[in-house]
Amino acid sequence: MKRIFFGNLILEASKTIEGLGADKAIRVEPSLIERYGGTAGQCKKRAGKIQSDKYISDVYWYELDGKQYEMKLKTRKGVQE
Repeated sequence: MKRIFFGNLILEASKTIEGLGADKAIRVEPSLIERYGGTAGQCKKRAGKIQSDKYISDVYWYELDGKQYEMKLKTRKGVQE
């Protein structure tokens, strides 16, 4: 699945890496529940890749009831020309 946002940036292959739907629990889930609500076992930590003409980055965020929280972007390498 690809989603386009911010002009030419494309989010590719997002997946759940921790929490609901994954084999690994979210380490910080109690603090997420305190800040955003919900109950234990409802949160997900998701990851995807964003690619532009110059950069490839990994993006991570938490999800609860379809809403995204605390997005983090990590640039891992530039695109070779």
